[in-house]
Amino acid sequence: MATDTRTARRPAASVVDSDGLTTELISQLARRTAFEFSDQLAPLGLTPAQFAVIDFLFTSGGSATQAEIARSVGVEQPTMAATLRRMERDNLIVRVADPSDGRQSFVSPTPAVKRKRTKLTAAHHRVELTMLSSLDESEKRELRRLLVKMQSVNSVVRPRQPTRNS
Repeated sequence: MATDTRTARRPAASVVDSDGLTTELISQLARRTAFEFSDQLAPLGLTPAQFAVIDFLFTSGGSATQAEIARSVGVEQPTMAATLRRMERDNLIVRVADPSDGRQSFVSPTPAVKRKRTKLTAAHHRVELTMLSSLDESEKRELRRLLVKMQSVNSVVRPRQPTRNS
């Protein structure tokens, strides 16, 4: 019988030591969170990557340029261009040309997506509750503080280094 990898959970390591287990645990939790978030967003017609774009648009005044969105989400321009093309195709966003610079456009969520804002926020909160259910309030605050600290140190999007096969 096949196992659904999204629901099959490996037990977490009981000891975090200097052998690199901390980063492996972070990676495992990131994958699990992504699966949980995907499951919550699927009925609403979005992926986690698309949610990141929509969430940024909602919190930044309703519209932004592709470059602003890419910087905020932490991806390179070509990746964001492809994401926005798919989102436009799926009627999740609209683009309006910048009247002062025809080379650039402003991206905004469609009215249909705006109507889903409450449901999208609820989905996000459900994942947060699920993923943090084993922590008390003090632990949640401490985890957030540490993650923000780590993110601020590692927030620069670094270009990928060429591999030996490149």
